[in-house]
Amino acid sequence: MTKLSSVWQQENQETWSAIMAHPCVHKLGRGTLGLDQMGRFISQDAQYLNKFSRVLTIAAAKASCFDWKQILEFHSQNVLAVEDQLHHRLAPILEVPIAGSKPLPITIAYTDHLLRIARSGTFAEIIAAVLPCYWTYREIGRHLGTQEMPDNSIFRDWIETYQDAAYRQAVTEILEIADALEDSKDCHIAFARSLRYEYGFWSQAYDPNYSSGLR
Repeated sequence: MTKLSSVWQQENQETWSAIMAHPCVHKLGRGTLGLDQMGRFISQDAQYLNKFSRVLTIAAAKASCFDWKQILEFHSQNVLAVEDQLHHRLAPILEVPIAGSKPLPITIAYTDHLLRIARSGTFAEIIAAVLPCYWTYREIGRHLGTQEMPDNSIFRDWIETYQDAAYRQAVTEILEIADALEDSKDCHIAFARSLRYEYGFWSQAYDPNYSSGLR
């Protein structure tokens, strides 16, 4: 039997492949991404993760299974602890602010989408909506890790964060929750929209004038 997460992924293979082949991802892996582009990515990621952590907290409150509740509560705290460390290591080098940086349009639209589902959607819809963030970063880290690591420590540090065993385990936990859920049309919509926002997030880091028109 095909796993539910695999069904969602297969339905959106074009977007998934576009993320993996994105020039921002490619150049990050080679260490040739502009530092202004990397700085924009880091500052926007910090904005995003504050809202993402809140979404996980709401998901934990809606979880019917105690084990899932514990997992999501831990993730909501750990995502800020681990990735805040990454941001605060890289931000001074890139000379970008973390606190008080202005969210760009894709960041605003993406987090609004997640918070709307968290507040009014089912537990299954929330998991479907947050899964692309977890899953694509793991696969990007895995893919970039098969190449020669860049000399620049900024890019190497980012890649190693998403190759870490603890991060891979966190993604496995979310995938296992997703695959145990009851499917619905709204879950398919939530996953697909989040995946398109993931593409948009990389695109706005690469080009500050990028606008997908997706709302």
